[in-house]
Amino acid sequence: MNHVNDHGERDKLQDVEMDIDQKKEENKEGGDDANMMQMNGDIQGNGATNQEDAEMEEDECRSEATFRYTVENISKLKETALSPPCMVRNLPWKIMCQPRPGSERHNQKTMGFFLQCNAESDSVSWSCNASATLKLIHQTNEAESHTKKIQHLFYSKENDWGYSNFIVWNELLDSNRGFVADDKIILEVHVKADAPHGVSWDSKKHTGFVGLKNQGATCYMNSLLQTLFFTNKLRKAVYLMPTESDDSDKSVPLALQRVFYELQFSDKPVGTKKLTKSFGWETLDTFMQHDVQELCRVLLENMESKMKATVLNIRINELENKKQFKCTWVNSKLKEEKELVLYPNKNGRVSDLLEEAKKQVTLSEDGSGKLRLLEVISYKIYSIQREETLLDLLSSQGSTKSYRIEEIPLDEVNLSSNETLIPVAHFQKEVFSTFGVPFLLKIKQNEPFSAVKERVQKKLDIPDKEFEKYKFAVVVMGRVEHISDEDQNIRVDLDIFKPHAIQGANMQARPWLGLDHVNKTPKRTRYNYLEKAIKIHN
Repeated sequence: MNHVNDHGERDKLQDVEMDIDQKKEENKEGGDDANMMQMNGDIQGNGATNQEDAEMEEDECRSEATFRYTVENISKLKETALSPPCMVRNLPWKIMCQPRPGSERHNQKTMGFFLQCNAESDSVSWSCNASATLKLIHQTNEAESHTKKIQHLFYSKENDWGYSNFIVWNELLDSNRGFVADDKIILEVHVKADAPHGVSWDSKKHTGFVGLKNQGATCYMNSLLQTLFFTNKLRKAVYLMPTESDDSDKSVPLALQRVFYELQFSDKPVGTKKLTKSFGWETLDTFMQHDVQELCRVLLENMESKMKATVLNIRINELENKKQFKCTWVNSKLKEEKELVLYPNKNGRVSDLLEEAKKQVTLSEDGSGKLRLLEVISYKIYSIQREETLLDLLSSQGSTKSYRIEEIPLDEVNLSSNETLIPVAHFQKEVFSTFGVPFLLKIKQNEPFSAVKERVQKKLDIPDKEFEKYKFAVVVMGRVEHISDEDQNIRVDLDIFKPHAIQGANMQARPWLGLDHVNKTPKRTRYNYLEKAIKIHN
């Protein structure tokens, strides 16, 4: 494409912008790795009911998926059966099924059912937190299917997780149970995964956007262009500038249209040489740092001049009073529902930001109707922002820092003097990696810690057997102190969670309650028959 102002392209751009406006309106444990083989089965994907579902099926970067695996000749199964991969978060996930001999204590053969992730990768740096539902399909009445749930941080040493005794073998083959038909069983997994760490990155696949190439020292210009591009109304105004009769080598508006178009539709990083050429720059100019504020002023004045004879719904100087703020909306069930892009007054406060957010989210019927802004760093809640805080004081710099908006639960609006809110986060001590969705929890001085655990389980909506593998700990500055599971008389001491002064530093460290995802199954035998998600050690 040489000219953005080609009639076909201009129509496409206008259609895209109309579509954008319409959307805005609508939006008010582990298993054996040896002798793995794909055998005795087929993989089945749930059929898409419409084109959108079909596209979701093909999206390897999707965050969740449901897939099935038919294991044939199940009565003769001797080794591990492994399904073909299903791509989620750009990682291959497989269903693993294996016959498990009985232990010395429980002399019953069982079927092991596991979810495997990225097992064939040689990398040791990757990890991915995921929850999944493992289901053995009842072939005459699916409502009677045998179901269990797991949650695990998958990484190179623990790349599969599930149950070694998902069901007793004799029960599996019992024709009266309905799980076997024609010597076949159907296994189904619904997996929901967080964004992985330590894997190759495809910007377009993971974010939907691409970056800008650096010509030498044009990083300042690229930052400005990306800022202007993500100012939605300004981008629309750029597309609407009349450039039909412009010189393609000298027109700044036409070159800017071209850059914005490629940022929106290209699969690869976008070059800016035609734009800098339209500035009249020589090659040497691209290797010199220029003042970004001056460049912004020149660009905006050039655009304003180009728009003098046009009638638009927005003026450039109106944009100067707005501040773009990106954050994540999390509902009461701790589900990260969507990213919010808000435009409060740039001189406003956090309270103004929360009012803008109320226009885009749906509040719960039994909630308080009040919102709060949380600062999250590395999957841990760092602070609750005061409503009177100026927006200019908030910074989202750093790849592990983000902001989140949530509705305040009704019981957390007014706290008594012997109550406080503490941050809670998921982590795994072996690799000391925090993950998942952190949250705030109300605790009361001298209350039984068992009551705290019950509230956590209820808040996370986790079944008893899954909750057994959580171990509670107080964490401060990377130091982990686990809370005993055996002592039932432990009571809450609020002083433990008060900020601690750091010697030699003018700062304080605030302790947080950690949910350590550990395997607490006693390792008595080679094959363990306890009914919980475990790692198989052989």
